[in-house]
Amino acid sequence: MCRTEAADGSTGRANPAGTRYRIVTMITELIALGAAGAAFVGGFGWTRNFVRTRMRFVDAMHSKPAPWLVGVGAAILASPVVAILPIVGAGTAIALGAGAGLGVKSAQRDRHLLEP
Repeated sequence: MCRTEAADGSTGRANPAGTRYRIVTMITELIALGAAGAAFVGGFGWTRNFVRTRMRFVDAMHSKPAPWLVGVGAAILASPVVAILPIVGAGTAIALGAGAGLGVKSAQRDRHLLEP
């Protein structure tokens, strides 16, 4: 790629600082995406382990609406926290809720594998 410079030393771009802004924005978005992924994986793993060990004999946790209720509840409880934090947003709360709900569903499927 050939770069041309004007006589006054400028590169000819309309906004030379715009590149830096885009890089900082992309890095911030990648951090937010990583936080959402960590919230999903953490919510899934913690909820699955909790339901498998502590809620093993609670029949309400093994009903059909339980994953939906846990997922919505986790997303609602996480929403004030993500509203305060500057990088993460509503997607992180939704990812946490989805991970928690899927963790409950996974633990429900593993119920027959547990020892009595």
